[in-house]
Amino acid sequence: WSYFTQDNSLQIFTDGKEKFRSLFADIENARHSINVMYYILKPDTTGRTLMRLLTQKAKEGLEVRLLVGRAYDHWMGNRADLNRRWYQPRPWEGKLYRALRVKSWKDHMPTFYPDEFSPEKHTWEEIAQTMCQSELVHETNILMSFLPLAAAIPFGAFWVFFLTSLGGALFDLSLVILQRYNRPRVLRLAQRRSPRKVKG
Repeated sequence: WSYFTQDNSLQIFTDGKEKFRSLFADIENARHSINVMYYILKPDTTGRTLMRLLTQKAKEGLEVRLLVGRAYDHWMGNRADLNRRWYQPRPWEGKLYRALRVKSWKDHMPTFYPDEFSPEKHTWEEIAQTMCQSELVHETNILMSFLPLAAAIPFGAFWVFFLTSLGGALFDLSLVILQRYNRPRVLRLAQRRSPRKVKG
């Protein structure tokens, strides 16, 4: 999310290669600080180029921050204890999802890394674990969405910061709901394939 203050601009990319060319150029031209946030950073050509540029800029003395997704990916590696209470559906969730009509819009939501959720490349149990990690990432993003409110103290424009923070939080909340809505079905599929292994 880009917070709309007088010092920001917004550019929309529809082509991934063009987007990363622009990103790498911005990093190379940065003079003070760099803030990057991705759900997953893979060790492919793009990921290695990004890390090389960020490392170089950090050596030059710039403040470089790589946020959230990379930390979870390093810590969890798309592995989670499916029996942990945090991942279990609550009794009231079914009613909430019906009220929100999740079934009608869930297929229109973006999947940022389809390969991580592909049953052709992963078992259903692995996909369920990836969904747990994704949920944690988006829950963390919800909390972090409100950090820019602190900038309203020196800059003013509280409602601008609040509304953009709220928009970011609601978007990530919809992705949390999506993971929690779909995971029980994925676990049932995993149970059919390996009935003794998956408890969920």
